[in-house]
Amino acid sequence: MTFDDLPPSATRRPREKLLEFLYGHDRWLCELVDLGQWGVEAQCFKNEEFNRSRRFDRSERCDSGTRADQWGARIATQADRAHNASAAIPTPAR
Repeated sequence: MTFDDLPPSATRRPREKLLEFLYGHDRWLCELVDLGQWGVEAQCFKNEEFNRSRRFDRSERCDSGTRADQWGARIATQADRAHNASAAIPTPAR
């Protein structure tokens, strides 16, 4: 069986906005996507373009949605730290 043999998905996967923030002139959006029996996927977009994702299996010990929430919050924290670090760097005088 190949991907061409698979029937097209008739329904769109349920999505839930996890967080959204501005970083400089960039808009970041992280969403949770329910993958059914395969778990939950956290997807991040920068200016409406896919940037990264991480899938959390249903077989993991704790709730996969909670793990995805924590992952999304960590991405936001990393972006905030990078923004604050770049703001602290002095601009050379010309």
